[in-house]
Amino acid sequence: MLKRFDSAIVSFKKALSLDGNHKEARYYLNKVLSPESITEVPENVVKQYFNYTSEYFVEHWLI
Repeated sequence: MLKRFDSAIVSFKKALSLDGNHKEARYYLNKVLSPESITEVPENVVKQYFNYTSEYFVEHWLI
C-alpha cells in the first residue's frame, strides 16, 4: 500500500511541476501528505464525485 502512495505522490508532483495551478493535483497531494491543510475542494473533484454517484445510483436502480 505504501508503494501506491509513493507512486501517487510522484504523479501529483509531476503534474504540479508541469502546471503549478493544477488544483486537483494539489488537493490530492495535500490529502495524502497533510489532510488537515485542506481548506477547499476543487470544483472538478466535486463534479466528478456527483457524476459518479449519480451514474452509480442509476445503474443500481435499473438493476
